[in-house]
Amino acid sequence: MLMAPILFLSGSWTPPEAMPVWMRLITYLSPLKYYLTIAYGILLKDAGLVHLWPEFAGMTALGLLLFSFCAFRFRQRFV
Repeated sequence: MLMAPILFLSGSWTPPEAMPVWMRLITYLSPLKYYLTIAYGILLKDAGLVHLWPEFAGMTALGLLLFSFCAFRFRQRFV
């Protein structure tokens, strides 16, 4: 149920340039978007961390946000 929207919003099926602006903004919530950009940059362009730091920062921020939300919910449930 979640796989199709995540794949669609990652840019693997449809390029983000072909999406409406509101949908392009939602793609920043998909971790697969960052992963694909990093993977293509490393494998096809031989890019280093200097070129890919915005994607690393976005993936880290998304992970920290999700971890913080889950930790808050866990603490709320058991305290």
